[in-house]
This record gives sequence, structure tokens and C-alpha cells, in this order.
Amino acid sequence: MRRKYKRKKGVKTSRGNKKIYDGIEFASGLEIYCYKELKKTDLDFKYEEISYTLVDPITRGFEVYKKTKTKPYSSVKTKNVLKISYKPDFFIYDKGKLVYIIETKGHANESFPIRVKLFYNYAIRRLKYLKAYFLPSNQKEVDETIKLIQDEKSTRR
Repeated sequence: MRRKYKRKKGVKTSRGNKKIYDGIEFASGLEIYCYKELKKTDLDFKYEEISYTLVDPITRGFEVYKKTKTKPYSSVKTKNVLKISYKPDFFIYDKGKLVYIIETKGHANESFPIRVKLFYNYAIRRLKYLKAYFLPSNQKEVDETIKLIQDEKSTRR
């Protein structure tokens, strides 16, 4: 029988190893691969240029009651709730407008699914020129993504 692995407190959740290429620190080898492939094209792109605040920070505005060891319910001090932000990997522009976002994700951590759903909601409401969001998880998908973008760009001209 397999034992369930319990993550220790304070241990990082990301499996990727930070690597430096072209003077830029990347979070994974897949990001480096995507960067190299984008450099081979004529696409106007930036790496981790913008960080979006998806949920603003919350300061204490109410009391929280929870069960403790000594009392059934008691008021506890609430901490400030930190903001939820998201910084996609690659931004691709056309005529100065953000039209594509590429997020390379080999192994997603446990917070990524909710964070990306919040970003979809944010993008629909606020990023009016964004045409597509790509989520390649390996080199083959990166190649397909770049080909799709280039094909779409060439058909518009």
C-alpha cells in the first residue's frame, strides 16, 4: 500500500528549477524553450511583463468565530487576507496591443487551477484586445502554439 505524501510546512510547491538564460531568470526549462522559439520568430513578445491583481487584499472587517480546544466557539483575530495575483509567462503584441498570452505549465501546483479561472474572468472583463490564451505543457505544444499564432498573423495581412 502506498503512503500518502504530506507536504511539510515551508517546503516549496513548485517542481521547476530556476535557470538563467540570456540574462533572464526563468522558472523552468519549458519557459526557456518557449523563449528560444519565440526569439526565432518576428513576433513582438515580452517575458513576465505584467502582474495582474485578480483579488484585492482584504483587511479585517468582520469577526471570525471558530471552534477552539477550550471553547465551542470563540472570536479569533483575523489576519489580513493577501491579494491574489497572476503573472503569465509570455505576452505577444500586435501593433502595440496585447493579443496573445502564453503560459507554459509543465506541472501545475495546487493553486494554479483557481488562479487561472480568476484570470479568465479578469481577462474577459478587462483585456479587450486579447484574442487567445495558450497553455502548452510540453515542447511539442509550444511549437504548435507558436505556429498557430504565426499562421493567424499571416492570414490577417
